[in-house]
Amino acid sequence: MFLIHQIINVLINPIFDILALIIVGILLNWKGKVRAAKWFVGLGVVLLFILSWSPVVDSIGIWLERDYPAVKAESCPAVDAIVVLGGGVGMPPLEVEYPYPGLSEAADRVWHGARL
Repeated sequence: MFLIHQIINVLINPIFDILALIIVGILLNWKGKVRAAKWFVGLGVVLLFILSWSPVVDSIGIWLERDYPAVKAESCPAVDAIVVLGGGVGMPPLEVEYPYPGLSEAADRVWHGARL
């Protein structure tokens, strides 16, 4: 069951679908079907561009997050533990001898977790 779940996850992943379009286009070109190959590769590249374009990504994000507005830390209930899920903290640059973790632009989630 786990294997089926993983396969389905890969198949519905948009980046896999885009890469599959491009690969099918390359295979069609190799088989001599140049016109169909151009369509598949072109569609794959256009979809890749559209789905990685900032305004499109932002509008999809707003649409997905509209049911979950931001809340103030003071209005959150008291809990015993807080889990901060990844991002924002990494290793410091190798050229700098700095004993603390490097904080990136996404480090605000760590800061807000500490605040809570």
